[in-house]
Amino acid sequence: MEKMLEYQRIDAGLRAIEQELLASEDRKKGISAKKFLDTVNDNLSALDRKAAEFDNAYTKYMEAYAKLAETQREFDDLDEYTSEDEINYMKKKAQELYDEFKRLEQSIAHLQEEIIALTEQYNTLKKKTASAQKQFKESGQKYTEFKASKADAQKEIQAQLAALEKEVDPKVLALYKEKRAEKMFPILFEYAGTGFCPNCRTEISKLSESNLAKNGIIVCDNCGRILYKGK
Repeated sequence: MEKMLEYQRIDAGLRAIEQELLASEDRKKGISAKKFLDTVNDNLSALDRKAAEFDNAYTKYMEAYAKLAETQREFDDLDEYTSEDEINYMKKKAQELYDEFKRLEQSIAHLQEEIIALTEQYNTLKKKTASAQKQFKESGQKYTEFKASKADAQKEIQAQLAALEKEVDPKVLALYKEKRAEKMFPILFEYAGTGFCPNCRTEISKLSESNLAKNGIIVCDNCGRILYKGK
């Protein structure tokens, strides 16, 4: 187990570099910009659909307005109507037409406000897209350079680990690598027979202790760490 512990100690250096790369602000900025850019096309499509809806609505409103204007000509001269009933009827129809004009004008005004707001959304999205593209390019370049600066140190540690792999139990190594792939670290813990996992303090059953005595290692049911028998 001493060789495996040495393996973990050296591997800690590799993980430290990995964590440093993950914590890079340029990496985070690049990921953030990429997420935004991935949604841009969908957002633009949604704005285009909305713009088409507004265009259709505006066309219908203007057609309706033109028809009302044409109907209005019927009320230009009420003098041709002689009876009081006819005049009252035409006045009533004229008032209804006036009210319809008002409702239509309000609808058109509201639609124009929505069109202005949509235009502002589109312009804002264009600015954000340009900014995200610039950030993605610049952050990506900086992160690539930062990652390259760590490459030699990573290769050196990986070479040390590869050399050690020849001296450790392949079954324990395979289990260790499985846990490592799960982003777990540290992985190996000495169990001194206290009845509790040294990492998460979960109680270790008698059956697990028996398996430890027989196999040399067990896996904590709670935290998944590899426990080995202490001296």
